Amino acid sequence: MGKLLLVLTGGTICSFAENHVKSPDTQAALPLLLKSFEKSGSPYADTEFDVINLMQELSENLQLEHLNRMRECLCQVDWDEYDGAILAHGTDTLSFTAAFLSVTLRGLLKPVCLLSSRQMLGQPGSNGEANFAAAVAWIKERHLGGVYVPYENTNGKLYMHLGEELFGCDAQDDFYSMTMGQGMPAPWKRILFPNPLTIKNNVMLIAPYVGLDYSALRLDGKRAVLHGTYHSGTACTKGDNNNLLVFLERAKEAGVLVFLEMGHEKQGMMDGDIYESTRALLDAGAVPVYDKTTEMGYMKLLTACALYETDEEIRQFMEE
Repeated sequence: MGKLLLVLTGGTICSFAENHVKSPDTQAALPLLLKSFEKSGSPYADTEFDVINLMQELSENLQLEHLNRMRECLCQVDWDEYDGAILAHGTDTLSFTAAFLSVTLRGLLKPVCLLSSRQMLGQPGSNGEANFAAAVAWIKERHLGGVYVPYENTNGKLYMHLGEELFGCDAQDDFYSMTMGQGMPAPWKRILFPNPLTIKNNVMLIAPYVGLDYSALRLDGKRAVLHGTYHSGTACTKGDNNNLLVFLERAKEAGVLVFLEMGHEKQGMMDGDIYESTRALLDAGAVPVYDKTTEMGYMKLLTACALYETDEEIRQFMEE
């Protein structure tokens, strides 16, 4: 059996409580995680692991620089030595990291599983132990390249999600995805692994809401905007400070591209009757994108802006 790489970054699965305050301690978490796996009854309990203690951060504190470090770490691995990798992570921003690695590790022929836990290891309600065992089994049995997220929901069912389809963790501490693990990674024209890549904080993600004041949003240093839409593929096109059309004009003058995040399910809608607000936004230059999740669209746009300079190249990448 080949070895597995275990990369520790922090999160609840690597945390301990002192005076009722949870903080990450990856060095203390490692033996607890490995010992629980050895006792799990898994047929792969004798698996050998190489460990990289990359960082110890709560995932809500992750910045783009941390994502760059994760990818760089995985790109420097001699993959001939490993069957795959497991990256321990917190739940709060797991869907963003899953999307980022799904985009930027295209071409890696070994599986990478992102590991998290509802509660600290050894605590009631913890599913980190089950998620870890599932990650090992998936890597050992399937040998499929890509990014995956094993996670046992509160209903007792464990799902293996595609990283590019993952939604954020919900209020019940459960994860859901577009096809709940039954889908296949989308084909892409461009393979990014192991090309060097550094994403920068030059993309703005905006969610629509009643009363959104665009005059409060600065475009300094931004290359592009991913603007969400309501369920009908719409956003406000009336008023002054609350009017996306006014913001579009300001973005155009600043040389900033604006993409409308429509969601995968809205693609067919655009071939039929659409609302006048949507028509106005498209006529004003907003570019619709149909990624599976908002996180995936955001990470694709960050990647596009890191790789390409021209508007056309960025648009083409977003259409893949």
